[in-house]
Order: sequence, then C-alpha cells, then structure tokens
Amino acid sequence: MNGNGRSILALVCGLLVTVLVVLQQVDATSLTLGTRRQGDGLVCAGDVNIRGRPGQIVSTTKLCNVPRRNQTITQVRALDLGVRGRGGYASVVKGGLGRGNVTLYLWSQKSQPLNFTLQVYAWPYY
Repeated sequence: MNGNGRSILALVCGLLVTVLVVLQQVDATSLTLGTRRQGDGLVCAGDVNIRGRPGQIVSTTKLCNVPRRNQTITQVRALDLGVRGRGGYASVVKGGLGRGNVTLYLWSQKSQPLNFTLQVYAWPYY
C-alpha cells in the first residue's frame, strides 16, 4: 500500500471511531415521537439541567404551546445528555403529535442529574 492509500485508510478509521463515539453518547432513554415533514419548523427548544440530589429523584415538567393556531406538532424530541446508563427519562403527559401543545414530564434516576435538550417541531395546515 502506498502513502496515499495509508492516509486514506487512516482518515476512514478516524472517521469511523468518531461516529462510534458520537453514537454511544445518544442514550436509549432519549424520546423521539413523530417525524419531521417538509415545511415544519422548530417552535420550542431548550435545555433542562438540574443537579442531582443524593438519594433522590429530580424531576420537572415542560410545556410547549405552538405559537399559531394553524399549526400542529409533527415531532417531539427529548434528547438525554446524561451519562450512558445513568440518564433520565421523558414522557408525554398531555397533548402531543397532531395537537397544538405538548407537556413533557422529565425525571432522573436516583442521585443523578437531569440533562436534556428539548425540541418540538410543528407544521402549518391550511
């Protein structure tokens, strides 16, 4: 193998390792409901960062109201940024896909912090 071949192989291996590391960061406790569709847009976004308390579960509720009456929610994402295996959980307790609002309940494992990125997308109907 010549010098160019080795350089390309090293680059490909480096990219593969990077992709695997990123994939490991996405925890199975993340919540994704629905699918994006052409023409939808981000209507709510934010981060949840709550310190863990020894021996306790920390939790919070987040509400997103779609800003316009002629829009419905197409996708809800709660991306868990916690340490793999020690992350938090998310569930929809009100509203959701096809509605004009969604309420998410987020909770941690015992003694662990709560770290999520939230995204809600909506699509205008006419």
